[in-house]
This record gives sequence, structure tokens and C-alpha cells, in this order.
Amino acid sequence: MLEKLIKKNPKMVWKFAENYYGGGSISESYRFRWRETGGTRRGLEQETNVEYQEYLKGLLPMLKDLACVRENLVASIDEFTRLPVETREKLLTTVEATDPATFSKEERDLLLQKTREALNWINSYGAEDRRVHVPALNSILKKFAPTDAIERVGWLLATPWPRLPQGEPEHYDAKDTSVKAAQKEAAREVLDKASMDKILEFSSTIQYQGVLGHSLAMAVKDENEGNNVLDGLLTRVADMSVLVRGFALGRVEIAGPGWVDEQIKRLKAQGNYSSLPCALLYFGLPEGSETWSAVSAHGKDVETAYWKQASGYSRTSKNDNAPIAVEKLLDVKRAEAALQIAGDPHVSIPSAVLQRLLQELLNMDEKKIHAGVMEEYHLGHIFNQLYEKHELPIEEIAKLEWPFAAIFDELKRYTSSPMALHRALQRDPQFFAQLITFIYKRDDHALDPTHGDVTEEMAERRARVARKVLDSWYLIPGVKDDGTLDEKELSEWVKAARKQCTETKHVIGCDLQTGFMLAHAPADPDGTWPHAAVRNLIERLNNKTIDRHIQNEIYNSRGVVSRGINDGGKQERELAEKYKKMSDVVKVKWPRTSAMLRGIAEYYEHQARLEDIDSDLQDLRWD
Repeated sequence: MLEKLIKKNPKMVWKFAENYYGGGSISESYRFRWRETGGTRRGLEQETNVEYQEYLKGLLPMLKDLACVRENLVASIDEFTRLPVETREKLLTTVEATDPATFSKEERDLLLQKTREALNWINSYGAEDRRVHVPALNSILKKFAPTDAIERVGWLLATPWPRLPQGEPEHYDAKDTSVKAAQKEAAREVLDKASMDKILEFSSTIQYQGVLGHSLAMAVKDENEGNNVLDGLLTRVADMSVLVRGFALGRVEIAGPGWVDEQIKRLKAQGNYSSLPCALLYFGLPEGSETWSAVSAHGKDVETAYWKQASGYSRTSKNDNAPIAVEKLLDVKRAEAALQIAGDPHVSIPSAVLQRLLQELLNMDEKKIHAGVMEEYHLGHIFNQLYEKHELPIEEIAKLEWPFAAIFDELKRYTSSPMALHRALQRDPQFFAQLITFIYKRDDHALDPTHGDVTEEMAERRARVARKVLDSWYLIPGVKDDGTLDEKELSEWVKAARKQCTETKHVIGCDLQTGFMLAHAPADPDGTWPHAAVRNLIERLNNKTIDRHIQNEIYNSRGVVSRGINDGGKQERELAEKYKKMSDVVKVKWPRTSAMLRGIAEYYEHQARLEDIDSDLQDLRWD
């Protein structure tokens, strides 16, 4: 059967069989079954060693021949270092005997790439039994090498990390030096044997144009050739700006920073000056205030062209230069790049600039925002700066936070300060009442007259944001910085909020959220929960909805629970006992609060019984 498959589709069979040698594995469930045609098919029982040796004895010669089939030569070279020695030797002999003209250009390119990679691995890490094949592999490289210079060495100039056939030094600096030397040599060959049009055509096909530009700059013989190469590159400056930037960086390495001004003067003298080439030449210099000042001196057009491509990361003084970079990036509508700078936890940006940045982010195209620009890490550190600087009123910061409410949980990881929206809620019951109207329907189910001009989509989005803000709010009104709770302030806040919601006919929603809020109240200094101010409020309000929602929030805030398989309701009984004791402590003076706490205890007692039953069922299941 295997012989028939090989004859019919050798590429498909090799694709499966190469796992036998490579990173995959042949398990009992999907490897070849060695049996005579028409014999009884064996199941998945484990083979004996004798059976396995029989399996290998029949299979390996077939795989050796399969690897050397014309259709599989390129794929086999890709697995070269993992093939058995007999297969490697036959494969090399077969490839060396094959006429390159029988391969398509794509096949030749892939064969050369895989041969270089095999040589790279062998010369870097291979043992002696692999190193004996180096001459034959080098012979293949020579035999299949293209006659065109760019096709022959372009692979060295197309990526920052070419895998050199001669292998690579272990240490990074030595490796980088060897790669740069090989790229310089390749660039010199390209300059000697290829026209500028061919070089530009090649550049348009590669991802890392800057590598090509830098290598060309390092390879030029003298100043005159460098000028000619630059003039040639500038003919395609509009669509190959990275190529010019790479060239400028290389020439500054060779000739020094004065090269930039010299080239600008030369371009002006020959009438070939424009804002974009001028801006790109400055990428040969390190980013920082000195370079940015020099760019600015050439006028607004040059500055705009520069900042449309600049990273904004200063190589000199990151903290001092960050505010400049953020503003310049915002000037050219690059809020996503400015976010990366301003969100660095080690920089300090004026609050007015951060405010502008957040507003610009909100003006961006929604698709662009969701493509990864709105990174919680950077946004979190931006808001942390706003909290710590105290340069903007809380109300202003709250307005900036509102559109980002959906990621509040992530933002809070990067600051110890309460969110401005939460502090605004703590101070302003009118704001709380407004959020209630966004989330809940009126008590009489009539349409809210204040929402008449709001589209359905906008109303849904506003409700989601308001829900997120309230769900993440644990700052009880009246709680001071030292942790004390002002009963009068809390009482007046609740009274004002309920009054406002009564007027808008949103009392039910108000009571639900009030219960949610009070569930997160602090305890008394002696540990009694909730605080006496909250207990007094509960007694005074005498509101079943609020009481019930305090209980519900206690249950929900418990979160995910883990337990041993035989623990049963131990945790729930401990909680029940805890709330019973709380209830007993306050039952004389605060009977309503006591009843609420007792209800929580009874709930956990019921849950404990359910967990006990579940544990008993588990025991029966495994007995």
C-alpha cells in the first residue's frame, strides 16, 4: 500500500513521513502500519521490539528513496540535519546530479534558502558526522547560485537577521559584526553589478528596506559615490522613505553628524531640495531635543514630514524630551505613537498635554483604536500621572475617564489612587442619580423625556458605561482619607440621591444601587460590620429593596470558590457562623440590620447543606 501511495503522490507521502525524522513524532495511532498486503490489520496494542525492528527494516529504505524523489528534494533539504546518514548522502548525491534548469525560480530560491539554513546549523552547532557534508552543501550553493547579483546576495540585504552559511559566533556582538560584514560585502557587489533601477525594484519587494539602505551606505567607496547613490534613492523617496532613512543612518556612522547638513546644502545647490528628503536625512541622527530643534529650524513642512515618521523616543534625556515628543506627535495626528511615550511610567508629562492626548485618542477612527492602540498599560500610567499631579480638577479628570470605563479593572492595576469618576460619585449624589437614569427604566415604565434626542445605540453605550462605573465603585460617601466615616455626610448624600431619583421616577434603580454601595461599607473600629453610621441608615430607611440588595451583593462579591473534594460545606458554615455573630452583636439596637445579617447566615447554612450533599454524592460515585 505504501509503495502505491509513493508512486501516486510522493510529495504527500513525504509530508507525512518527514515527521518520522523531524520535530513531529510517530505514535501508535497514526504512523505507518508494516504488514503484508492482505494481512490482518493490527490494532493499537504496543509493538514488541522485534516487530518494531521489522517495521524499521522495511520502512527506512523506502523513506530514503522517497526523500530523493525529484518532487521532494527541496523538502528533504529542509529536514537535512535530521535525516539518517545514508539518506543524507544519497540526497546530496542526487541534488548535485540534478540540472538546475529543471527547477523553477521559486524552487531554486527555496532550495538555496534551505541549504543555507542547513549549513548555518551544522557550522554553528553540528557534530562531526554532520560537518562532513559541508563541502557538498557548499557545492550545491555554488551550482544553483543565480547569475544575477541581486538574486544571488539579496537574501543578505532583505532582513536584519540573515542566517549565514558559515555559521555564527556564540556572542551577540561577534555575531552582529559578522552579519554586518557579510551585508556590506553583498551591498558592494550589488553596487558594482546592478543598476539603481534594479536596486530600487528589489527594495520595493522587501520588508526591511532600512537594512538595504544601511548596507549600501556602509559599502560606498567614497563621498562622490555616496552622493550618487543618495540621489538615486531620492528618486523614489515618496514610497521608499525607510530606504533613505537607513542610508542616512549608515552615512552618519561613516562620515559623522555633519554629513546631514552637508547633504542638505548640496541638495539645495543642485535644486533637488524638498521637505521630505530633508526630514529623512535627519533620521541619521539620534532622536532628542537637539535633533528636533535642528529639524524645526528648517520650517513647518520639514518638521511635519519628520514627525510623521519619528518614534519620539529620545536617546539623550527621555524624561525631559518626552513632553516635546508627545506634543509634536499630536500635532501630526499620531496619538497612538504619543500614547506609547506618555504612558511610560518613568516619564512625567504636564496634565494639559495628557488631557489633549486622551481627547485625541477618542477622535481616532474606531477601527484603529481597537487594533491595539488603546493599551491598558499606557493608559493606566497616564491616568496615574493625572491623579498624582493634581493639576486638573477631579471633574475634568472624570470627564476624561468616562469613555474608558470599559477597561477600569485594567486601569486600576497601575494606580493606587481612586478613579476620578468614583471620587466624583462619592462627592456628588446628583451624578449618581444621573447614572441611575442611564441604566434603569422609570418606575412607571414611561419614556424618559430627558432622553428624547438620544439614539438607541448611544443610549445602550451610555448605559454600559454607567453600569461599569457603578459596578466598580466602592468609595462610600462620607469616608475620609483616614478611613473614618462621617455619618451626616453619608446620610445627606443618600437623602439627596433618593430625592433626585424620586423626581425622575427612578426610585427602584436608586435603591438597588444604594444597596450595592452599602454592601461595601467599612466596619467599625472594633470590627463590627457594617459601620454604625450604615446601621443607623439601614434602620432609618426601613427599605426591603436596599436590605435585599445588600445581601445579594454580599453573596456575589464572594467570587470564585475552590474546595477539596471531601470538604463539603465547611467554608459556608464558617461564613454562616460569622454572620450569626454579627447579627447577635447588633440585634438590640439595630434590629433591622440584625435581621439582614441573620438572613445572610441562613443563606450560607443552606449552601453548606447543599455542598455536604454534593460531597456525599462524590463519595458514592467513587466507592
